[in-house]
Amino acid sequence: MLESPRFGFTQAETENAIDSAIRLRLAGEQRLRTRVVAQHTSGLNGGRRLLDALVDTGGESRLERWFLRLVRQAGLPRPILQKIFRDGTRTIARVDAFFPGGLVVEVAGHGMHSSRRQIQSDAQRQTELTLSGVRWITFTFTDVRDRPAWVIARLVEALRMAA
Repeated sequence: MLESPRFGFTQAETENAIDSAIRLRLAGEQRLRTRVVAQHTSGLNGGRRLLDALVDTGGESRLERWFLRLVRQAGLPRPILQKIFRDGTRTIARVDAFFPGGLVVEVAGHGMHSSRRQIQSDAQRQTELTLSGVRWITFTFTDVRDRPAWVIARLVEALRMAA
């Protein structure tokens, strides 16, 4: 990953490598940021591309990266990513994004949220978190990719209501 600019990786390929390494737990986001900053400040070739690729990282998928980019471009606060909610020792849910005021945002890709079991699991997580006082909204792949203005408008509205 750190050598990707030397091998001519595109920005999208570099971003995908970073997201995959974080999702597979092969690299921690903070450690990766530290190494990239050190590489950039030492003047090594490609450091700027790596820094740019890290701006919207922290999620575990390209869809989450797109969502984070929309949030950043709208000037909204960066959410806590991959937040885990527990009831004692039992994990209730791990959510994509958690904003101030208790707002959870899930971005639902078609591949990870389409089987009967996945739909049931999503509904259970949403129900348990809602009953514990957490507000929850979901945006689909198509929403994030094709309707960014609508996503931001709904997110701003939800953040106002959560405050």
